Amino acid sequence: MIHWTGEMRRRDLCVQFNISPQQASSDIGQYLSLAPGNMRLSTDDKVYRRGDDYQPIFDKDAAQWVQDNSSSVDRPTIPLERISSPWRKEDDGIISAVIRSFSRRIPLSIRYQSLTSRDARRRTICPHHLVDNGSRLHARTWDYERKAFIDLVLTRMSEPEPDGSVPWVDGAADREWNERIDIALVPNPALSPGQAEVVMKEIGLPAAGGTIAVRRAEALYLLEHLGLRGSVQGGVEDPSARIVCINRSKLQEALR
Repeated sequence: MIHWTGEMRRRDLCVQFNISPQQASSDIGQYLSLAPGNMRLSTDDKVYRRGDDYQPIFDKDAAQWVQDNSSSVDRPTIPLERISSPWRKEDDGIISAVIRSFSRRIPLSIRYQSLTSRDARRRTICPHHLVDNGSRLHARTWDYERKAFIDLVLTRMSEPEPDGSVPWVDGAADREWNERIDIALVPNPALSPGQAEVVMKEIGLPAAGGTIAVRRAEALYLLEHLGLRGSVQGGVEDPSARIVCINRSKLQEALR
């Protein structure tokens, strides 16, 4: 809080973390012992304010902090509005069944409607992760039908039932999930230095470019998000793209 707003009251900690005033005072004392110059107490209004020599000592996530505090009744920060798909809604029963399957290590039988098959049919899966790719939630799972680890969309699942007739297949065997590959990115050479800097800053890379390490199983989703999936899979660079992938051939080989 002192990092974002520049000030903090003991009561803020009590409300934020549901702790007693005594615990809040103890936590403040411990923080000051780690960073004595980071904040000072104003005796007039009992408010801690950021010191002139302030230096953060913990990792910060601005977007997460704003999200957590934008609806606070006590001291809301700037409101945060998220653009989300109004039609997206996963079934609580499906999510619950997937979680139970994983926690108990019991395979799950589901009815699944694939877009490559006209009719839904039952499949037995062993899910080891849920993945939110920004537009939908899917399970990374062993699929007994295809004898492989694949992604299955949760909204296409129905009628979940435990299936103890087959053994559990653990995610440790999912090679594509456990391997990471690098996606090398640079700004489009046609951009000005200022444009290149902000374009790369949006994806957390320096102006000259850099690499993003990603699970091999998730690489296509990231490329799709960056607008690069077509150029990487097709092998033809899009001259209008703001970002350019410079290791396309290596990625094509890794993603076969």
